[in-house]
Amino acid sequence: MRQSDELEPCRKTAGPKPRVDDPRPHGGVARSGQFSSPLQFRRGRLLELKRSRNDRAVADVSVFAVDMLAESVCRFLTNQQHHVLIVDDSPTARAVLTTQLKRHNFRTSTAESGFAALEILKNNSDIALVITDYNMPDIDGFELTRRIRAAHGPHQVRIIGVSSSMDRLLSARFLKAGGNDFVVRPFVNEEFYCRVNQNLDTLTKIKTLNARAG
Repeated sequence: MRQSDELEPCRKTAGPKPRVDDPRPHGGVARSGQFSSPLQFRRGRLLELKRSRNDRAVADVSVFAVDMLAESVCRFLTNQQHHVLIVDDSPTARAVLTTQLKRHNFRTSTAESGFAALEILKNNSDIALVITDYNMPDIDGFELTRRIRAAHGPHQVRIIGVSSSMDRLLSARFLKAGGNDFVVRPFVNEEFYCRVNQNLDTLTKIKTLNARAG
C-alpha cells in the first residue's frame, strides 16, 4: 500500500484546513464572549459597562421611589395630628386653602376676620399653624400676627402670611411682626404644601427638644 493511501482516511475526517488569516481559533465558530479584534473587544466591554450602569441606575431610582412613597404615606398619616387655622375675609380663598390642606389630611378651622381668629385660638390650644391673609377689614395680617405672638411664641404656633400684593416689603414686614413664612398668591400648590410641612416639622423638632430638656 502506498503511503498516500494510508493518509487518505485522515484527510477525509480531519475537516477543512483553517485559513491563516481566520481570526477564530482553529477555524471554528467563535464562542460567546470572544472577539475577532481588539476593537470589537473594547466595544463589547463598553456595552457591558453601560448595561451594568443602567441596571444600577434603575435600581437606585427604584429605591428612591420606594423611599419617597413611604415618606408620603407616613406624612399623610401624621398630618391628622396637625390643626391648621386659616384666616381670610374671602370665602373663596378660605375654601381653596381648606381643600388643599384637607387633601393632605390636615385638620382645619377657618376664620373670616382677625378677631374671630383670636377667639378660635383661645378656644383651641392644639392649633399648630395659622395661615393668615394680609388685607382684612378689621385688623390686618400684621396686627393679627403681633397679637398672636403676644400670647404664643414661635415654639408654640407657626404663622404663614399670604397675600396677592406685589409689594416686596410685605414679606419683610410680616417677618418682623413675628411671622415665620410668607407666600405670594398665586402660588404653586406643591410650594405651598412644602412650606406648610417645613413649618410644622420645625415646630415638632422644637417641641421634641424642649421635652427632652425638661
